[in-house]
Amino acid sequence: KIRDKGDVKPGKMFTYSMEGRIHAVIGLPWIARRLGRADPQVASALRRLARDPNQAVRLNLVRQIQALGKIAPTLMWQLFDLLSRPEARSAVLGETAAALGRWWDSHPAKVRARLLAIERKLGKFDPEDTVHQVVATVHLHNYVRQGHPDSEAYLQNLIQRCEAPAAASSLRPLQHDCR
Repeated sequence: KIRDKGDVKPGKMFTYSMEGRIHAVIGLPWIARRLGRADPQVASALRRLARDPNQAVRLNLVRQIQALGKIAPTLMWQLFDLLSRPEARSAVLGETAAALGRWWDSHPAKVRARLLAIERKLGKFDPEDTVHQVVATVHLHNYVRQGHPDSEAYLQNLIQRCEAPAAASSLRPLQHDCR
């Protein structure tokens, strides 16, 4: 059973007690991709690791989740659910939002549902936290590529609230993304 003494402390992303789990979340999706399928044991291990008590393990999993897109899409969406709905750490939510953004063209409804779960949590984070910027960037890229009305509404809402600290910190980096 996976147990750690706590979540990652600021400034300390890695401990040796989690080393094996980090190697697992980095390697298992790519092994499944190489085999062309995720067998039940691999799928079960990845689901457990998506609920790992340590943020660094979950963060590394979301960075590798794309490998499952073509060979195990149902598993990939289950992992996205486990990484977006109950998650409380902004770093993991930001990485999850960025990873979801890559699937918006082919699965807009699935992405939108999971992105909404992340958006509902944004008020809990410091206005300068990068999770605000990541979600805004995902919407900007979707709006530019697809002209999606939900993304347009999200961006218009940010512009209308540009005096608010969270909206201002979200909009500032978008100027560079537009160049």
